Amino acid sequence: MSTATPLLTPRHVAVIGDGAGGLVAAHELRRQVVIFEHRHRVGGSWVYTAEVEFDPLCLDPKRRA
Repeated sequence: MSTATPLLTPRHVAVIGDGAGGLVAAHELRRQVVIFEHRHRVGGSWVYTAEVEFDPLCLDPKRRA
């Protein structure tokens, strides 16, 4: 009986959202990933703007794109 190590097959990974969680997931995977984001910028709802000072939890619906 052979005890050969099974070959690892390449996996394709898609990360949905480029907020904090999506960026960390892509980094931890350390492989070629595709990140899908519907906004025109990276960072999700935690992008720092002047409004963050007044709405640190991003509860104001005007801040959500």
